[in-house]
Amino acid sequence: MKVTLLDDLYEEAYYGIILTIIEEELEEEVEEYIVEEEIREANPCTAKIVSVDQFGQLTVEFNHEMLTSGFNLTELNEEVLDLYVKPAKDYHLEDFNFNLSQLNLTWQADSYGGKTLKLNISFFDPISISPLPEQDMLILHVRQPAPYFLSKETMGLLSEDHRTLQIKLRKQMRDTVGIRQFESGAMTS
Repeated sequence: MKVTLLDDLYEEAYYGIILTIIEEELEEEVEEYIVEEEIREANPCTAKIVSVDQFGQLTVEFNHEMLTSGFNLTELNEEVLDLYVKPAKDYHLEDFNFNLSQLNLTWQADSYGGKTLKLNISFFDPISISPLPEQDMLILHVRQPAPYFLSKETMGLLSEDHRTLQIKLRKQMRDTVGIRQFESGAMTS
């Protein structure tokens, strides 16, 4: 028998369970077992950013299938996830004329199911991303894991160690039909 308990906020915690086995004929206590189980199992739910393409399509992979029913993709917003660009080598501090708003972005969830979350990021000024040979970092922070990042397998939340993810951010391009056609033509030749 396996028992998994979550509190009202889907928080991970220790729970004590007392199992009492009673002999039905005698209606007396035969044995008492005390079972303590941590919700976060030996196989915690983890995540990593596997890619961000030149048009801002971000893909996050989880090691567990995620429980994604019961909410709309529009609920994955700034209250749940925080995304921002961290400039490489703090170049924004060396250039007094640098306008940090050039690194601003907006995003929306494109799809979330199984073990994959896809976000579409729109950068305010894509050309300003990763201007140096060393690439900027994209940081994704899960601010509110419950109920959006819950493992279908263990009913445990995304591990605290995997709630802040980062990836090197390649140079970005404006997502236009012309650039997409150029990219697809360049890849086939």
